[in-house]
This record gives sequence, C-alpha cells and structure tokens, in this order.
Amino acid sequence: MYLTALATIARSAGLRVVEQPGWTTRGHGQMSGVKAVVCHHTAGPAAGNAPSIRVVQNGRADLAGPLAHYVLGRDGTVYVVAAGLCWHAGAVLNNAWSNNYSIGIEAEATGTAAWPEEQLDAYARLCRALCTAYGLPVSAVLGHKEVCSPRGRKSDPNFDMGAFRARIAALGTAPAGGGNTGGSAPQNQEDDMPDRELRPSANGSVTMTVPPDADELVIGVGWTSMTVTKVGFFGPTPGDRPDSNQLWATSGSQRVDAARPWRLKAELASARAKGEVLLCEVDYVLAPVVGRDVTGTAGFRKAAA
Repeated sequence: MYLTALATIARSAGLRVVEQPGWTTRGHGQMSGVKAVVCHHTAGPAAGNAPSIRVVQNGRADLAGPLAHYVLGRDGTVYVVAAGLCWHAGAVLNNAWSNNYSIGIEAEATGTAAWPEEQLDAYARLCRALCTAYGLPVSAVLGHKEVCSPRGRKSDPNFDMGAFRARIAALGTAPAGGGNTGGSAPQNQEDDMPDRELRPSANGSVTMTVPPDADELVIGVGWTSMTVTKVGFFGPTPGDRPDSNQLWATSGSQRVDAARPWRLKAELASARAKGEVLLCEVDYVLAPVVGRDVTGTAGFRKAAA
C-alpha cells in the first residue's frame, strides 16, 4: 500500500503542508500496513527551516532515499516526501515498528539546541492526526531511541517521549485500535541523519560535531566523483573552534565516487586515542555539472551490534 492520504491527514490537523513533487509514488516499494509512528530528529544544520529535506528525499551515497515519509520544518511546516516504504527505522525490537509498518517523521533539529514551540506543537498535532487516520493508540507513537535494536543504539528525538505522548493525548482521545496488521519480514535499512551536504565548490569545507557514540565518518557522493583534500578531527579548544594543531588530522587527498565512499574508522579511533574528539572538518573539491543536482555527503555512523 502507498500512503497517498499523508498530505490530507497533515492538513486535517490544521498544519502548513508542502507536497514534494512525486511523493505519491516515491518509496522502496509498498508499505505492508501502518502500526506505528516513529519520531526522529535530523541532527542536521543549525540554520534553515528544513535543510535536510534533500537528503531525506534523495538519500545519500550509502543509502538511497526516501529516508522518511515526512520532514517537519522548524516553523511547523510539514513536507510530504514519500508514500511508500522509507528507510528510517533500522533494526528494531518489534516487527510492528519496522520500516514495513511505521511512518517515519524526520523533524529538523540539531539534537542539541532547544526545540521551537511551534515545531513541537506541529509534531504533536501531526502524530495525533496520524493516530486518528490509521486507528492507532497514542502508545504507537514512539521515538527512534525507543524502537531501535539493540537498546541505546539511537538517541533521537532528544526530548522526553512520555511527555510528548501526553501532549498528543491532551489533543483528544486516540482510538483504541492497534493499526493495520500483516506479516511481512521487516526491512531494516535506516537513516542516522547526521549528514552534512557537500555542495559544488572549488574550495569547499564543512565542520561537524562528532557524536560521542560514532564509530566512523563516511564521505560519499552520488553518480559523479569528488576529491576530499583533507579531513581533520579536533578536540577542545577555546571556543570549540577547529585548530589544525589540536589532536590529529589527515593530510593528502582521497578520490571519492558513488562506488567508493571513504570510510574513516581507523582515523577516528586514532584521534580518540589522543584525547576527546569534538569537531571534524572536511575540505573538498566538487565540480558542478550543468543539468545535474550534484551533492556529496559527510556523516557519522555507529556500527551495528
């Protein structure tokens, strides 16, 4: 089944809705039903209303999009991305929470900054509307951190889910039903969403916070190729700003293409052996191509248990 009512459901909650072109047929095949709503935050850039939407819709070098059904902007705008199966949940503790049966919402947030009240309000209203539409109890609204396997593998969203469910319940009585049922094997691909976009530039550079539980940095690009000129890992400095003399940094360059993402696992471990690692800087060269949306990605991953 394709969830082609997702835009209508969001509008029924009185929310601002933007329908991404092609969303009604976008997905990795059909959903098997709806048994849960899984809430995420993007861990994306601090600026902009929904800067992660391109990655959620189109994917990244190591994981094809769509990566969620909705993106929720900081101002409460709901972007409808896909109606079909999305890679968002990953390995879960219960098949009812898997990608086959769960609607994924990626809310634009850094994972550290305070949430705007208008965004939290829209988040709760959207979840309430989904519960009504698909006959779900409020208890079926879960955080990625609650459904992931093994427990503790994820930390999003970074707010109290019990309080959030209470907020949803306060909007009205959710149905007692358990949602749509079925028996398909779970599809466990997921999106960790810490990625930064690498836009075309002759002298590009991005700086990212290094999650404490990350095992590796993955740098990739879609159908084209790019050159990563340097990657540096940095520890505490005054103002927490990158300093090339702090801890450890790679030198030289690495060619990256769609078939060969650069996975820096040993390099991150080596940096951590010297001290606390807080920041990472990626310098790169990525040429624009006429008629193509050229984008690379850099993001941290945690190895599956």
